[in-house]
Amino acid sequence: MPRTVLTQDGNKSASLRTHVESQPAVARCAVDIQAQRGKRKRATRTAKVTLQIAKVQFMAPGHRRETLPMIAVSVLVVRTPPGVKQPLNWLLLCSEGEADGANTLRVCQWYETRWGIEEFFRTLKTGCQIEKRQFDDADDLLKCMTFDAITAWRVLDLERMAKYEPDRLASDTIGEDEINIQRVLLHHIHCRYDIRPPPGLTIRHYVVDMGRLAGFSPTKK
Repeated sequence: MPRTVLTQDGNKSASLRTHVESQPAVARCAVDIQAQRGKRKRATRTAKVTLQIAKVQFMAPGHRRETLPMIAVSVLVVRTPPGVKQPLNWLLLCSEGEADGANTLRVCQWYETRWGIEEFFRTLKTGCQIEKRQFDDADDLLKCMTFDAITAWRVLDLERMAKYEPDRLASDTIGEDEINIQRVLLHHIHCRYDIRPPPGLTIRHYVVDMGRLAGFSPTKK
């Protein structure tokens, strides 16, 4: 990230972060931090943060005089909870809105949704194989991408329902024909599956079976 910026009053600042964090706080809010596995393992928690904002001009490298107007937002945790090694400290850049409290909250909320956006594009790439689409006509590609986007959204929606509402009946949100077709396909691949869906089929079991059709082998935990 470029470090040399031209501030709103025309002064050069060698540190973007220092300049933004020197501004008065314009808002406070709570940020939900999702759990994470692996080397950076962490539990779900809620962080109380202060928000600061500043208009800046990024200076072009070298001797060029061009500048790029941006809005910088600092999201800094108020108090680090015990045991947290990496306290929340975001420095966000955008080109939308004004340097006020309402826009600061909006930018922070946009960034909070980044994991959902990444999951959506992951589903597009791995589930719909969108990167392997090959068409000679741009309109054909656009139609295919539109269909894939709807499919990815539907798959992601079902996955989230299975995660957060696992005991919900599948029939509450999935049509009878879709459920019956899935059972027929499962029976065709694995003869041990009955063609008739079991009574009380939950959304979790439906999604797990959908994974089986895609070639995954669910494991018990």
